[in-house]
Amino acid sequence: MTESAPLSLQFKHQLERLLDEATPAEGFLVGVSGGLDSVALLRLLKEFLTSSPPSIPLTVIHFNHGLRGEESDRDQAFVESLCRDLKVECISESLAVQDYARETRIGIEQAARELRYQRFLYWAKRQSRRFVLTAHHADDQRETILFRILRGTGLKGLQGIPEERLLEEESFQSKEVRVLRPLLSFDKIELKTYLQDLQQPHREDSSNQDLSIKRNAIRNKILPELTSSVHPGAQQALSRLALQAQQLYEDLESITNDYWERISIRNTSSQNLLIFKLEPFQALTPTIKLIFLKRIFSYLQPEKINSFTESQFLEYLKKLNSVSDISVMNLNSTVSVTMNLKTSSDDKELIFQKENEVGLITTPCDPVSLAIPGQARWGRWKFEATVVETFQHESDDPLSEIIDLDLLEGPIEISPRREGDRFWPLGAGGNKKLKEFFRECRLPQHLRDQVPILRNKNKILWVVGQRLADPFKVTDKTTNYLKINAVDLETLKPVIEN
Repeated sequence: MTESAPLSLQFKHQLERLLDEATPAEGFLVGVSGGLDSVALLRLLKEFLTSSPPSIPLTVIHFNHGLRGEESDRDQAFVESLCRDLKVECISESLAVQDYARETRIGIEQAARELRYQRFLYWAKRQSRRFVLTAHHADDQRETILFRILRGTGLKGLQGIPEERLLEEESFQSKEVRVLRPLLSFDKIELKTYLQDLQQPHREDSSNQDLSIKRNAIRNKILPELTSSVHPGAQQALSRLALQAQQLYEDLESITNDYWERISIRNTSSQNLLIFKLEPFQALTPTIKLIFLKRIFSYLQPEKINSFTESQFLEYLKKLNSVSDISVMNLNSTVSVTMNLKTSSDDKELIFQKENEVGLITTPCDPVSLAIPGQARWGRWKFEATVVETFQHESDDPLSEIIDLDLLEGPIEISPRREGDRFWPLGAGGNKKLKEFFRECRLPQHLRDQVPILRNKNKILWVVGQRLADPFKVTDKTTNYLKINAVDLETLKPVIEN
């Protein structure tokens, strides 16, 4: 047994644990830059697959970021040559990192990372690879944790780099694409010794020595100084901290899941809206409330969640707490929020609603026409208009109305509310603004755009679930009747209640 055999065996156990009994028959896609860590990953993975019948396909992908001129091209040539020697399929792809960074207004390092993962997903789909492997190791983990501590992070950030992450769910053949990082428990020196034993060369990235780059300064200067001048076990302590943070955060996530189910109000299918019971939300501990908040932001705008720092979340949490305090005294208090979100609260609910780019809530759907007789769909609502011979109105059903058919001119339109809408509620003394009627009904702001409004010749005929318009009511002189039924296809019951 060679000196490298124990490391190979440890790697085998780590990878099998991450696979969790999954059969990687589709094979692996592995990112190889040509550096020490990724070359070690490739050699370890190749050794693992050689001893794992039946044969499992392996594809290497190398990204040329084009940031170091000829040096980048030599890295690419090295990886392609290595793959030929190992008889491994290799894909080389150039990434326009600088253009992407300029277009998205983000840093070069973040731009390179985002592009890599976008292309990982593309090639995983194209090659039907379920698992993507990257070469992050223990030194990367410690560097990441210390960087986050110095920049300002919370408990979630202390977890460092996860061993696995979901790249995309049900992306092909109803299977997930997952990123696995089987080297996170290995030190860089172990990987270096492993390659030396194999007499396997690798490439060195000259930019890694540039101390003006913050991560390089942490890796090459601060971490070694902590080990030599502060405590010899400083780096191992950072690794233990990450593990403890992961375990604690899993427990807190489980607690949050339980509270989420208990206090969320599921009266809308909108992907732009989350509603919670206010009082139990107020009673949450600050830590659980912060995890709640991050999950809410992830749900409503997942594409922006990673751009927010811990201090920004804490600042927003302070605003959120002030909303809750004010809501006890002031009905329908609101606060504008970053990330194009709005929260508003009344004495019962806390609402998080995503806005469009101009700050207006997007209406559920465009107007549709309801023929007489006929059926129509409007969002999650279904309507049916039926000519009936007699007046048989179920007075206790807010989603069924009978009107005087002879008062109608042409088809009925179903639409959301409009600016300046007025109508004459059944039994009222005359016309009034629709928004005033909604206030009298105590209908929350977040539901008003979801209420179907039936119109005839631009006159409101029925505010569904609330009130028929008085001018269209059945009287002693009515001879022809039209019955209109509304059904909420999500709940199959009224969702709009006074």
